Amino acid sequence: MSARVEDIGGLIEMLDGACGIYEFVSSIAAYRMGHGAFPWTEDLPTTRSRASKYGGQKAAVEQLLAERRARTGFAYTVVRPAAVYGPHNNIPDGEMAMFLRLGQGRPALVPHDGLVCFPYGHVEDLARAMLLAATNPAAVGEIFNISAAAVTANYFVETIAAIMGVEAQIITVPDALVAQLRGPLPFNHRFQKLLHAVVSCDKARRVLGFEPRYNFEAGHQHTYAWFLQQGLDRMAQPLNDPTWNISWDFEREAQLIETLSAATSA
Repeated sequence: MSARVEDIGGLIEMLDGACGIYEFVSSIAAYRMGHGAFPWTEDLPTTRSRASKYGGQKAAVEQLLAERRARTGFAYTVVRPAAVYGPHNNIPDGEMAMFLRLGQGRPALVPHDGLVCFPYGHVEDLARAMLLAATNPAAVGEIFNISAAAVTANYFVETIAAIMGVEAQIITVPDALVAQLRGPLPFNHRFQKLLHAVVSCDKARRVLGFEPRYNFEAGHQHTYAWFLQQGLDRMAQPLNDPTWNISWDFEREAQLIETLSAATSA
């Protein structure tokens, strides 16, 4: 789980005056979700969510850092990644589940007609951006969105299928059924309309000289090659992320597909 804001406050207290620059990895979840003016820039309002929630915790720490800098001159910088993917991804319901799903010839269930957008960035690009922010004096006291382009859920599925050399069969989940789903979602959790987002990385380009090396296709080609090299295509049991309790359940997906097929043919 994310550290409590109070614990991070204690850490900052110890580091104040004892470190060069403190770099905090926030998230675009710190934004006030539902803001419809895209792309989001770093000066937009942050979430009103409680600090016990993921986005609320990120926003609260950002505020804590700004207040500390105003009082003592504490040197910090903040990066706000979007969906980070790539080798060793510990959130398995994204590209890893899709590699398996499509590789086994299974349809991909997609909500909201596949139109929800979300920004995705390769882990190596994030690491490089973090190094740039930690070594650039102009980054002190600043916040930077870090990601590559936003893509729709349909584009996500179709592009990964093309990389794998398979045909993508997309089945749309009606909104009425999406509202009833409980437990592991039968699709990437970032396909939900609640998470519809597009961010601007112009500030990172301008101040840090950051430019993603991987677009969506190239980054997932790289990730799929790693996935095969690790033998993960032969995985027998679903993985589970212990923090978010996110996984996949292909048997349940098959049951949902049968239900949708029966409803369509009735």
